[in-house]
This record gives sequence, structure tokens and C-alpha cells, in this order.
Amino acid sequence: MLVACMSCFDRSGQISLQTNETMKKLSLILIAVLSVSLTWAQTTYVANNNPGAPAGTNVFTGTNALQDAINAAVSGDIIHVIPGPNSHGDVTIDGKTLTIIGVGLNTQGAKSLVDDIELNNTGASGSRISGLHFQRLLLANDNTMVHTVSNILLENSQLNVVIGPGYTTNSIANLIVRNCVLNSSNSTFDAQAFELYTNSGVIISNNIIKGRCCVAGAIQGEGLTIQNNLFFNGTNGTSFHDIDNSVVQNNIFLRSHPTLNSNMTGNTFQNNISYLTTSNAFTTGVDGNTATGNMEGIDPMLTNVPETTGDWDYSYDITPLAGSPVLNAGTDGTDIGPTGGATPFDVEGTFLPFIELLSIPAIVTTGSDLDVNIKAKGN
Repeated sequence: MLVACMSCFDRSGQISLQTNETMKKLSLILIAVLSVSLTWAQTTYVANNNPGAPAGTNVFTGTNALQDAINAAVSGDIIHVIPGPNSHGDVTIDGKTLTIIGVGLNTQGAKSLVDDIELNNTGASGSRISGLHFQRLLLANDNTMVHTVSNILLENSQLNVVIGPGYTTNSIANLIVRNCVLNSSNSTFDAQAFELYTNSGVIISNNIIKGRCCVAGAIQGEGLTIQNNLFFNGTNGTSFHDIDNSVVQNNIFLRSHPTLNSNMTGNTFQNNISYLTTSNAFTTGVDGNTATGNMEGIDPMLTNVPETTGDWDYSYDITPLAGSPVLNAGTDGTDIGPTGGATPFDVEGTFLPFIELLSIPAIVTTGSDLDVNIKAKGN
């Protein structure tokens, strides 16, 4: 008999199981635990492209596993992308609202890999992407009709760039990007981490964003809310390529300067901090731009982010040290940077309960109970 409390899956809780069944049955129990948070949807599909992966009901395997699962799903369904060494390639969500869930942002080296993810036409609105490592998120990239892709949530993922809409006749509305690591043209040769054009209601929060050098800044867009992010670069980067009518608040700019050029208008900068850039100054009152409560050239005092790093490493620690000027200094009374705001950055970024510890005795006497200790981290 299984004795467990499913609600015990919090960030530090432990679950004790007692059973006299075989180890095979225990493995099935663990699979059920990992799937418990996926049971609310109409159908849950699994995409597993690992060599030799077994097929089954609602399980897709092979090189096109993820696209095949997307094609089989209907609006409201969930697709779980099993981690592995091989990418699922480019995939397109066209005309349906789906939740695509990978293993997480940094879960002990496991990764759910994809190349480009494309969300086309209004029918893809309401989709959620969580826990993937991929290259580009392409929004409204179909020119066969005029449409708006809206209410998209991208979280707990590592990627290079968010681009959209692909055509000027289309638009984006109510896009949230949070708890992600954005490499800003690591391998896709796109200049920015965000290339957003005709849009409204876009929120970029609690992310790690690599800036770009020279003339190509990390973000291009209009009407954005950019808050509680860490912008960084190895030597000297540029955070903004072209932004207008945007709110920029509670961000840390580390070797990625926040300065605007003359064609950027109507932006509001509040309670940000800049350090080690060639231009620590925030925008002045020209061109309708305003700046209040910002700290220029001040060390944010993060626990472990090397001053010369050019790439993000998951061993870095962005936690502010005691006495840091960013502590409780945001517009909402929380920290400036990714550790503040409503959704503080989580380096693991896992949507599913993740097994951290499985302790099983080496020898079990026939007929006796098998005492198992499981420690799991929840979402």
C-alpha cells in the first residue's frame, strides 16, 4: 500500500513511501508523481525522441516526436517534452492553444531541446511554453491572413531571441516572458534578444538577458514593460536597440549600458541600477523620456556574477549580498533585479515536481517493508 501525501511536494518538503511491492512498481509510482500536475487537461501527450524510446498511448517517438504530438493535439491539450541529447528540431503550433512543458531551465543538466518554435494565427493564442531550451520563438509569422497572436506565456526556458510579428499586417498582444535566460543571438544571427514590432501588453520580467556589443542592443520594441531583469555583457554591451513608449523599471544593467539614442521616445526609467558600463547614465528628459530613482555607476553587490563574463553560467548566483543597494529598492518595495517582483527568478525553473533525492536500502528481506525516502522540489 502506498502511503504518501501528494500535497507535500513543496520547495523543501520530503515524502516517505512504504510499500512491499517490487522496484518496478516503485518506478511506475515515480512516473505517476511526475505526471500529477499534468492531469487537468483533456489529453496529455508525451514527445520522446531518445534512441530506443518505447511508444505507447499518446506517446510519440522518433525525430519528429514533438511536431507529431502537436499535430495530434487539440486546443487545451498538454505536451510533455522528455529531456535528451537530441533536439526536436523546428516545430509549429498552428491554429490551436497548447501547453508545451519541458523538464526545466537548469535541472541537474537535463534539457528538453528544440530549435525554433513558431506560433501562427489567432488560433495559437493562449499557448504556454515552459521548461525548454531552444533557439527562436517566432510569433504571428504567417502572412496568409491578418491576425493577432495573444495571451502567450513563455517561462522557465533558455533561448536566443523572441521575434514577431513576422509580417507588418499581423500583431502581438499580451505576451509575458519571465524566468528565462536569453542569449541574444548566440547562434541564430539575430541582433536582439527581443525583436517586437506591432504589439501591446508585452511584459518582460525576471529574466537574465545577454546584451549585444556595438550598434545592436538586446531589445527592440514599442509599448513594453521591462522589469526586474539582469542585463549583462562580457565587456560593454547595449541593452536597447530601439524602444519607444516603454516602462523600464527595477532592472540591473551590468556591463550593458541603458543609454538611449536620439530616435527612442516616450520611455520611463524608474529605480534601475547600472554598473561597469561605458555609459552608466539613464535617459534624460529629452524626446519625452523620463528617469527617476535610478542609481548610476553603483555596484549591485551580487553574490557571484564575474565582472568579465560574456556568457551566462548556471553556477552564477544573482542573490544580492547583505548591504546591497538593490535590496527592497524597487518601485514595489521588493529587490531591484531578477530576485524581486512578483515572480522572482528561479535558476531551476521547473514546472513539474522534480526528484532531487531517492534513498533506497541496498538489501531488503523477503516479506519485509521497503522503506523509501524521496525528496522532490515542486513548482
